[in-house]
Amino acid sequence: MVEAASRGTGVTSRPTPFTYTSKVNFDELDALGILRSSRYSVHVERATAAFLEYRGFRWDAARTLNPDWYHTTCHFEICVDEPFTGPGCLAVTLRLARIGETTCRYDYTCSGEDGTLYAHGSRTVARLDRHTLRRTAWTERWIEVHRSGLAASDWLSGPPPRPQR
Repeated sequence: MVEAASRGTGVTSRPTPFTYTSKVNFDELDALGILRSSRYSVHVERATAAFLEYRGFRWDAARTLNPDWYHTTCHFEICVDEPFTGPGCLAVTLRLARIGETTCRYDYTCSGEDGTLYAHGSRTVARLDRHTLRRTAWTERWIEVHRSGLAASDWLSGPPPRPQR
């Protein structure tokens, strides 16, 4: 589910962070009922896919029509701030940290419904040539969608600001 504030009305004066509500299932928890740290990457990837789909990237389209489909995660960093006990829902918020010629880095936070910050970090993806599997440049469409539709991170170093409780 995409947060209403992130969807906007179609015309915005500036990009905003993108928030996606991701369901945490029982099988993602350890014996103590805590979300396994490796599972955060899945929820961040779901949020990224939802952002791209919202911005018009169709993953079921012919791959020749969507060359940016060929990308892979090349770096994932996480800091678990507090244990998430579930099942339940995580609000995953994405911000654009950097977009380069061949890579794109997102900063993210994972929060609970009450605003508790459970984890934060970054995820970097690299575009690949579909024939050689070597890094290659993003399309102009990819760059524009990210620059116009995803707010730049205002906390590029260190943890994001903690929400007020």
